[in-house]
Amino acid sequence: MSAPEDRRSVDRYFDEDVGYWSDIYEDHGLDAQIYRRRRNRVVRRIEELNLPAQTATLEVGCGAGSLAISLAKRGLDVTATDSSGQMLLQATEAAADHGAAITFLRADTQLLPFEDSSFDLVVAIGVIPWVALPEIAIREMGRVLRPSGHVVLTSDNLGRMNVVLDPRKTPAFGAFRKAIGRRLRAAGLARPAPEVSAAMFRRHRVIAWLLDAGLEISSSETIGFGPLTLFDRHVLSGTASIRLDEALQRLADRGTKPIAGAGAHQLVVARKGD
Repeated sequence: MSAPEDRRSVDRYFDEDVGYWSDIYEDHGLDAQIYRRRRNRVVRRIEELNLPAQTATLEVGCGAGSLAISLAKRGLDVTATDSSGQMLLQATEAAADHGAAITFLRADTQLLPFEDSSFDLVVAIGVIPWVALPEIAIREMGRVLRPSGHVVLTSDNLGRMNVVLDPRKTPAFGAFRKAIGRRLRAAGLARPAPEVSAAMFRRHRVIAWLLDAGLEISSSETIGFGPLTLFDRHVLSGTASIRLDEALQRLADRGTKPIAGAGAHQLVVARKGD
């Protein structure tokens, strides 16, 4: 599948599932807790940059607009893009409801429609897993960033605990699973592979893409633990999973190894040189 076809498939996926991404932050389950924590950590890291009011800010892949609205309310001059028309519609309506002044544009993350050095802050949350060529997307973020500006992004962590510990998901058996899956699908004994799915990457790979884009790493952390599964079946109840996630996050925040590198999402802050 070529990159343009990939993008159209991803756009269809988000267009059809816009309600889920619009409501996820209001849910009470573990996934919602992790997504809220990821958003809140991103906001905290941006606040720590002590940016002046009206800082030119680009959010790439704004989704339903939750983060863009939060940043606009903090006084940043926010431009938000997404390749999904339905997501942009949802975000535009949400911004109007909150009285947030945001410029929304439909755009391909891998070909941003902005001049070089247009923004002082570029934010991309939950975007890297869904682009065909993440290294190109990151290079574009670096291109539109001004010297001394910052990129704040997240990626889905291939080393996440709930993937590594489940024999049906662990990367150690990845090639074997793919070969068996192809045989079963060819024989009509398994469902077709999903049209699109989120890609996960090791931390060092994402860091390498940022460095190649001319960015220096300021900080990184992992966020979110669980749900624990065994052969794709949940091991713990919803309440127990939430408590375990909170306990493991506290350990990760203290730098406890190997927990510190085993979260579901990798959050990285990087800076462009002067």
